[in-house]
Amino acid sequence: MTGAGFRDVIGTKKLTREKRDATAHMLTTKRAIILAAALVAATLIAGVLAWPSLPDAMTTHWNAAGEPNGVSSKAFGVLFVPLLAAALATLLFWLPEIDPIEAGFKTFRKEYDGLVLMIVAFMSVVHGMVLAWNLGTRVDFIHILGPGIGLLCFYLGTIMPRMKRNHFAGIRTPWTLSSDRVWDETHRHGGQLFRLSGVLAGFGAFFPEYALLLILVPMILTSLWVTIYSYIVFRRKA
Repeated sequence: MTGAGFRDVIGTKKLTREKRDATAHMLTTKRAIILAAALVAATLIAGVLAWPSLPDAMTTHWNAAGEPNGVSSKAFGVLFVPLLAAALATLLFWLPEIDPIEAGFKTFRKEYDGLVLMIVAFMSVVHGMVLAWNLGTRVDFIHILGPGIGLLCFYLGTIMPRMKRNHFAGIRTPWTLSSDRVWDETHRHGGQLFRLSGVLAGFGAFFPEYALLLILVPMILTSLWVTIYSYIVFRRKA
């Protein structure tokens, strides 16, 4: 076989592998979309089934101590979260398709789709707790929200090192978007901190009086620090 023929065979195999990978990613995304749609439908159906037993003025807001301090109409209480989850999932599944950096999502699309599913699932759980409260079951929101937010944050930190440069997911600063090296190092470091923030948020279930601090403070500090860190890495590698 000539050198040109050998290169043609290698090129054909590479194209076949890329096509096979693209097909697999597409199927994974389709399954994620179907699961997200099923979760949204389940939250909506649950609200419709509970409608006759729900009060006209539904409790939909609680303070940091878990005490109710706000009400909404029944229609808002039943429809808002499912419609918000549907709109958010649609947006998040669509964003990778319009990213100008075509290869950005390819290396972590499966994990990204998993994150979208987790967000929709978390919103479904919150909706279920709201319905349960208004049906007379007193739910301790902190014991569920703390670990739920912590799990989301921990998963985000876990997939961060796999993220490649894109415009919609990850730590997007002028410095990370300017360089693959800055992006990769910032996301390796940021992934560790977001996992730690997730663990601290989960402790909110055991220390309810400090739950809000354990959820918000680590995430805010981490977000501020990784922004600064991306600039430090940029200057160091310039």
